[in-house]
Amino acid sequence: MKASYRALCMLSAFGILAAVSLTCVNSHVSASTGISTSATFRDDTTIPDRIRSDGAGPYVNGQQDIKAIIDGVGDFDLDTSNAPHGTRTLFIDFTSPASTSATPPFTSANVDVYFSTGGGGLPQMAVGDAKTMHVQIILPGGYFLEFNPNAQPGSSSVLVTRTSSNTWTIEASATSTAQLIQTTTSHGKTTVTNDGFFYMPFKITVQQL
Repeated sequence: MKASYRALCMLSAFGILAAVSLTCVNSHVSASTGISTSATFRDDTTIPDRIRSDGAGPYVNGQQDIKAIIDGVGDFDLDTSNAPHGTRTLFIDFTSPASTSATPPFTSANVDVYFSTGGGGLPQMAVGDAKTMHVQIILPGGYFLEFNPNAQPGSSSVLVTRTSSNTWTIEASATSTAQLIQTTTSHGKTTVTNDGFFYMPFKITVQQL
């Protein structure tokens, strides 16, 4: 699965996906590069959070084939498919569509993901500061979830807050929407399909190790 992520990122890098401004942020960074972190999902089932952990605890960089880092430009990257046979996943729930055109690849499932913020600068934030950022989540099958109203009008930004000298929170509210995009390639031609908007609340606490 990791190989397919890299292939999609190469397509983006060569401009094939530029029309929808897909950016595979720092997917080339290894688990040993950057600032090691652990990532703990809120997993609130009363809201409910539509992006949750797999129930196996925090995602710790270098453990269980996980990459969880603040990379060289200051973005948070979480990769559950860092090795060919990774044991961790994220729970993705598409049961709350925000548009009539919503056509997800599944209702809800635990899947491998590459999750990354965009905008950088997390280490430079002062304690107590908050800023909006965008998030991209790469899913199996050529699907992307985009929280990025600049590139995908109708989607939401996320709020990133530095809560202490070594912790940050990344949060999408109950009304936050993400656009689902699928890319398919046939006979050398890449097609991008917009598969609708979904309410996707979540909250992650990122702690520097």
